[in-house]
Amino acid sequence: MNSPPAARPAVEEARGASTRSRNTPNPNYVRVLNPVSNGTGIFKCKKADYYVNKGRAKWVDKNHSQLRLVPTHPKNIEAARRACALDRAYDSIACDFDMFIGMSGGETVVKIARAGGRAT
Repeated sequence: MNSPPAARPAVEEARGASTRSRNTPNPNYVRVLNPVSNGTGIFKCKKADYYVNKGRAKWVDKNHSQLRLVPTHPKNIEAARRACALDRAYDSIACDFDMFIGMSGGETVVKIARAGGRAT
């Protein structure tokens, strides 16, 4: 008994909906509406559940796709302080340098020197 091979579905039908569109959120991640750190503002669901169970966050919607951190929780306050200190550290590093426009071999270049120093 030889029967013809089964018809294969078109590529689009087999694949289903596009997973790269932003219209459908990824169910494995949760958006944080008020992130306290310098991160992306997106948590994995497992981390979000942990924060809610510890009292550090609350769900915003019934779908559990958005999270709001409790700003008065001590650990959130400490995380915000660390993020602010990191911002200040980066800003102070950037402020310690001066930039000069110069010429080298007929080409325009940017010369960088420590603040108060001479460009080389």
